[in-house]
Amino acid sequence: FRKRLAQAGLLSPAHFYGMSETGFLDARAIRQILRYLPPGTSELMCHPGYRDVELEKTGTRLLSQREIEIEGLTAASIKNFVVSRGIQLWNYKDFVEMTQRTYMAA
Repeated sequence: FRKRLAQAGLLSPAHFYGMSETGFLDARAIRQILRYLPPGTSELMCHPGYRDVELEKTGTRLLSQREIEIEGLTAASIKNFVVSRGIQLWNYKDFVEMTQRTYMAA
């Protein structure tokens, strides 16, 4: 899939997590993923949000799970773990900008 993305001119990180954890991404699962991150850039797919009338209208199966993900992603234990491991958190805009700078420097 990464090859197809590159052919289309789309950037992607070296590693991707969260597909098999969809609907089960709590603080424990997040810590487990972070514990074994390899060197390089990784993406964590998640769907944080709040269960409300609008979300329920969408037909998604991820309702209460979105609130569990917010709790996990914002838990003090996760924040402390990230800091203790020296993990840098980026959004996709940061990733694109850093990748473009790397390509220009090469």
